[in-house]
Amino acid sequence: MKKGFTLVEVVTALAIMAIVGLIISSVYISIVKFEVSKREKNELKSIISNIHEIYLADPENWQKEYYRSYNQYFAGPVIADDQRLIYDRDFSLITTGGGSYVLYYDYGYNDNDEVYVLTITKIVKGNKELVSDIYLGRWKKGC
Repeated sequence: MKKGFTLVEVVTALAIMAIVGLIISSVYISIVKFEVSKREKNELKSIISNIHEIYLADPENWQKEYYRSYNQYFAGPVIADDQRLIYDRDFSLITTGGGSYVLYYDYGYNDNDEVYVLTITKIVKGNKELVSDIYLGRWKKGC
């Protein structure tokens, strides 16, 4: 009478454990990606809300005030071709280039209605435009 397992039984047990391990690791990776996406969306909503509050307080000088809140130097009115805010990976500061997230906006004064208009047009991470289900905002403020 032999004691122990045959080679087929051992290989079968290893194959089953490998399959279970792959399933568990893929579920874990999916959960982590979901959490990162959720954190990213919450950070973007918070940033848009901050921009909205600063803009409504002072629509003419909101850019200067927003940069000041991030302890960044503001070089003067942003030209139309460069209406964007570039954030680092953790949304903790605005950078001048090479950031992970870029928020594009249109900003100007409408002479006909005598209002300042700020519209966030899109948010890009790398080369990919981010979620379209976040309300990006279009705000008007009279003089």
